[in-house]
Amino acid sequence: MALTLRYACSVLDEANWARQHPEGNWISRYYTNPRFEGFPLVRYDVGVNSDFDKRGPSKRGSGDYFSARWDTCLVVTRDVSVPLQMESDDHSTLWLDSVAQIEIAPGPGRKSGSVFLRQGLRHLRVEFVEELGMALIRLDGLELEGTDTYRFQRPVLEGEDVRCK
Repeated sequence: MALTLRYACSVLDEANWARQHPEGNWISRYYTNPRFEGFPLVRYDVGVNSDFDKRGPSKRGSGDYFSARWDTCLVVTRDVSVPLQMESDDHSTLWLDSVAQIEIAPGPGRKSGSVFLRQGLRHLRVEFVEELGMALIRLDGLELEGTDTYRFQRPVLEGEDVRCK
């Protein structure tokens, strides 16, 4: 009986967690291991700004040794250079169209860099690997409402792949 109740509470916790930011333009996927393997918890987020403390993203896994990915698409109307800052306590990488732009390894750390967005449809991805202790990842510098040079477009999740269409 206690095991059934614990399982039911866990399922409800994950269902509530997955519905927290339905308006978000970032698809986030949380894995219970540091290798981005298995069946992730999936939801939308408004941005990349998570301070898990020592708890982890959900009750499903531990607060240590997990990984997370955030993906979004940007419709860029003209070429622009955007100053971005990333902070994490363990390993993290910001990717633009599959090319690493900012990397923190090993963490903790904070790095800044200008990311050149060429006109067209661009794919941004942030990857985070949590090892031990505190779990923090933050990406700053993108305007949540977009600007006159770029706007967010929700990506499409196709199996394990994220596509900008």
